[in-house]
Amino acid sequence: MEKFKKDLFSEVMPETFVPLHDKQQTVVYNHNVRPHTHDGVEGYLYDSLICLYPLTANSVFKQLMSAKYGLDYEQKLQNDYTSAVEGIDESASKQPYIDFLSQRKVLKSSVDNDCLNNGVV
Repeated sequence: MEKFKKDLFSEVMPETFVPLHDKQQTVVYNHNVRPHTHDGVEGYLYDSLICLYPLTANSVFKQLMSAKYGLDYEQKLQNDYTSAVEGIDESASKQPYIDFLSQRKVLKSSVDNDCLNNGVV
């Protein structure tokens, strides 16, 4: 089973957290929900992540970051940023890491709000 899926379509608003009722207490986290019309049918596009136990705001965020960006992505951006700041690599740019931090902040806020609104601590 694929852990992270983007741009799924549903005619009804997807629930934010859907338990899979398995022994591992796995939950599907549906997020980034936005209105969309597909072949004349109104509905919603959303992204979906399978979250492993324990279900907390921090664990959901960590799992989402890992699924969306991979484990080494942020480290590579940090290295490029440092190289640019220190003048080690003139071709390196600070902007991708700054953009990433901005996106990360928005994502963290969204996960925190979803968790708060659904009783996930």
